[in-house]
Amino acid sequence: MPTRAQDVSPKVMLATVGGAVSTIFWTVADGTFWHGVFSTATMVTLTTATTAVLTFVIGYLVPDPGWRRAGRS
Repeated sequence: MPTRAQDVSPKVMLATVGGAVSTIFWTVADGTFWHGVFSTATMVTLTTATTAVLTFVIGYLVPDPGWRRAGRS
């Protein structure tokens, strides 16, 4: 019997991981080596933009297994 984790598409899972990685990166960067360089508004913009780009790229590059099962190529 499949578990809930097996029902999630790898495309969705990896796109979510990409968003988490970008958030963690900017949080660590602002707290360490770029401390005080960016304003709060700039950090929000950088985090949001990076998350959107990573989510799109990963979602585009990772194939969806359901696409092939439906008879499409």
